[in-house]
Amino acid sequence: MLSFNKIDEVYEDFAHGGSGWIEGGNYTSFDVNGKFYFDEYIAENENIDAYAGLGLGYFKVADESNVSGNVTLGLRFWFTPVWGLRLQTLGKFAFDPDKVYANNNFIHSLELLYRF
Repeated sequence: MLSFNKIDEVYEDFAHGGSGWIEGGNYTSFDVNGKFYFDEYIAENENIDAYAGLGLGYFKVADESNVSGNVTLGLRFWFTPVWGLRLQTLGKFAFDPDKVYANNNFIHSLELLYRF
């Protein structure tokens, strides 16, 4: 997954010498995740795919970068054989927690899907 975003403000933790909300910057991330689909163990429904995943990522906020361990949880709903909707949360847990900008974060997404 590749992501490009802009962050307006970042909360700088007082424990790390911060002073509260500070100006953000551009956010870029690249993630590689493996997924385990577990919906078939819960209910027999061909229109819903539930999954959890683990992976690694790299992200950069403003001028800082970090590497992360990722945890993913998501659902795909298929309305037709080709059209669907995905709701996903990706937690990125930074390997170097002393960074101000590039630290632990979550990415929530709602996506329209088309498969062919």
